[in-house]
Amino acid sequence: MKTPSVQLIEQLETAFIAQQNSARACAVAAYMKNRFPFYGMEATIRRNIQKPFVVALKSMENRAHRWELIRDLWAKDEREFHYFAQDWLNTWPNKWMDEADADELKWLISQQAWWDSVDTIASNYLGKWAQAFPEKARETFEEWRYEPV
Repeated sequence: MKTPSVQLIEQLETAFIAQQNSARACAVAAYMKNRFPFYGMEATIRRNIQKPFVVALKSMENRAHRWELIRDLWAKDEREFHYFAQDWLNTWPNKWMDEADADELKWLISQQAWWDSVDTIASNYLGKWAQAFPEKARETFEEWRYEPV
């Protein structure tokens, strides 16, 4: 039996494939120095595809399940899955924030890292997290400063 995470990702993948634009995918991949494959859809199309998934995920209050889905999305090759993970992460209400998110955020910004994901995560969710947990943020950022990526 497939987990809800796997089912969601399969449905999302089907929707992405239906809107795939191979010519644009090659151009976007080249712009990103061929670090990731792309489906090549425009951001507005991707966001429209994502909307019902984001709405469905509003009820996912279990922290472990949320981060499992983020990691599963991040494990996919195509960059659009990473963009979905980032977009969804940025919709999380403040009440879902936890001090322990630092470990997950560090993992995200160090895996399949490139300017687009690092900038988005750092300037959005990580920034909100640092404001919510200023003491933990200072301690965490000091540790990160001296750790190899």
